[in-house]
Amino acid sequence: MSSTLSTAPSHTARLPAPTWRPATAVWLLSLWLAVAGNLPLWLRVNGLVNSPMQGLALFAGFGVVVLGITAALLSLLAWPRVFRPVATVLVLVSAFNTHFMLQYGAVIDPTMLANVVQTDVREVRDLMSWALPLTVLLVAGLPLWVVWRRPLAVRSWLPQTGRNALGALIGVVAVVAATLITYQDLASLMRNHKELRYMVNPVNTVYAASRLAVDQLPRQVQALKPVGKDARLGASYAAQARPPLLMLVIGETARAQNFGLNGYVRNTTPALARWQAEEGLVNFSQVQSCGTNTKVSVPCMFSPLTRTQGGDQTPEHENLLDVLQRAGLAVLWLDNQAGCKGVCARVPNASTLDLKLPGLCDGGECLDPAMLVGLDERIAALDPVRRARGVVLVMHQMGSHGPAYFKRSAPDRKPFMPECTSNTLSDCPPEELV
Repeated sequence: MSSTLSTAPSHTARLPAPTWRPATAVWLLSLWLAVAGNLPLWLRVNGLVNSPMQGLALFAGFGVVVLGITAALLSLLAWPRVFRPVATVLVLVSAFNTHFMLQYGAVIDPTMLANVVQTDVREVRDLMSWALPLTVLLVAGLPLWVVWRRPLAVRSWLPQTGRNALGALIGVVAVVAATLITYQDLASLMRNHKELRYMVNPVNTVYAASRLAVDQLPRQVQALKPVGKDARLGASYAAQARPPLLMLVIGETARAQNFGLNGYVRNTTPALARWQAEEGLVNFSQVQSCGTNTKVSVPCMFSPLTRTQGGDQTPEHENLLDVLQRAGLAVLWLDNQAGCKGVCARVPNASTLDLKLPGLCDGGECLDPAMLVGLDERIAALDPVRRARGVVLVMHQMGSHGPAYFKRSAPDRKPFMPECTSNTLSDCPPEELV
């Protein structure tokens, strides 16, 4: 008796996975980023055009410029193992940028990026809202699904290098051609509205990160230039009946236009007004900040340089606190914000981050009066020799830091109502924000 056995294949042959031609993936993604990833830019441009015909030409020319720049950048990165992770980062960056530019009118320049890098959990939490994941999903969802659904076709390195270079060249040629054709309108727009160059996603972030690395990394390894090496206390200090105390309260979002002391219609500074009447308080009403964020403004306040001299740049010199400490005074920095940005790095300092004070420190952050708790003990802990000469106390307050303005004051310290109780400012009418 004989029998035969038949065997089936142990596995089914698989078809090769579909792939993208690198050039196709680059230009499709570039087109998406140029249109959907730059919605804030196009809304801004639309509000600046004077006529439909001008708007059509400007949108076409500027659109090709944005498309060409993005395609040139992605073409240089169109390698099978590189493209998808890099594209993912750029798409997500564009989506996040879109949200913050739409919600808060921010632009992504080197200073803003530096501020983002140095932010803390409290500030990040205040920026979270349901609009953020929705915007990220709408802007980034489809392109990320497409990018990760198919890998790039694999070629040997030499042909791929040539194709990448050709793609980048085509992008540059498109930029040059569009610029020449619409030069008059485009040059006028960029000259009068320089902020637009920082609204082009994701090129704004690539530029800001590159500029930040070039400008700041060398300075991080360089020692600060000393200031006031001959600083010493004057003869008047020896004659003091008691050690002097100089208190500097530096604020956040303290706008001169909203100070009652400066003539604002609301009496927002009643205590200062009383001191002015009774004690002759001096009010400097014509003072301007070096910048619109903590990273620039705080170091500039204490810099030996003016803004035009470079006080708003990454510090290369020691600051006022170093000079005061060198002169022999006791210096203390108390922080209820996102740090001193290097100003207090060489003097005694403390933060409210770890304080647990019911009524003052709830929800992971403290109201500014928390800095007064235990203040006498903090001062007493300073070097007694220095303390006997005098104390300089800097209190870096949270002030009216946005966008969660409603968190910055206690319920019994809200004389101007109603107030906006959302960190999505578009949810509130202007009068509630004011």
